[in-house]
Amino acid sequence: LLLIGGFSPNYGFLHSVWEFDLTAEGWTELETFGNGPLGVYGHSTVYHVPTASFYVFGGYTYAVNRTFISNKLYTFHYPSQTWSVLPTFEEYNPPRMQLPQPRFLHTAVTTDEFLLVFGGRSATPNTQDSLIAYSYACNQWIRLLS
Repeated sequence: LLLIGGFSPNYGFLHSVWEFDLTAEGWTELETFGNGPLGVYGHSTVYHVPTASFYVFGGYTYAVNRTFISNKLYTFHYPSQTWSVLPTFEEYNPPRMQLPQPRFLHTAVTTDEFLLVFGGRSATPNTQDSLIAYSYACNQWIRLLS
């Protein structure tokens, strides 16, 4: 069980990754590498078995004294505990056509081939009802319903 990011009234945006050991019944903060989200909550996370990676999408995030709703997709490779931000290839994904809108409080599920993202909020009180798929093999977003 992993806990990625979050928000604390005492500490604000959190960027740490914690792992719960079911046998020892305790939490351990993982030492991570690479470029993960600086602080994020309201995001979605799925575990993709073929790549042994967690994929973290969207949410509220923190950057240099401001917050914003994100549409970034990060991967956390569990064996190496390394973060990467995945490129959007905007030249192949025209912004209005394929790339998902920034959102938080959405849901996501995974198959071996696709990450599926549905719903969420884009800005209070606006909600999203779009369904977007991310192809792991092609690193491209596909709009299914808008």
